[in-house]
Amino acid sequence: MSLAEGWLATYSCAAAVRTALGLAGLQFGPVAGVGRRSPGTVACRSGEGLLPLSLQEQEHLLTKAAIPYRDPRLCDRAQEIVERRREEQALSSLEPTSRWKKRWQSVESGA
Repeated sequence: MSLAEGWLATYSCAAAVRTALGLAGLQFGPVAGVGRRSPGTVACRSGEGLLPLSLQEQEHLLTKAAIPYRDPRLCDRAQEIVERRREEQALSSLEPTSRWKKRWQSVESGA
């Protein structure tokens, strides 16, 4: 890792956040959560030193939850941004997040 490379760290492991990081040209990976059960996320341009996402995390990025919040002109109000995402999710052919969550709950419980 170059000292000139910056890193971004967030407590979030939300698929929408991770997708937005990828769309911004960053590589990302999980980092142990601080005082929480769920992991956080770290990102950088090169991807060097990042841990890989688990299969569960990779699949989460293929659900409707991964559709990021968008503000193309950087001037929309929060409600407009939220509504745009809802519309995009409604039109999306991605897997519903509830189905992904149910599948992984059954895997974790051994069913």
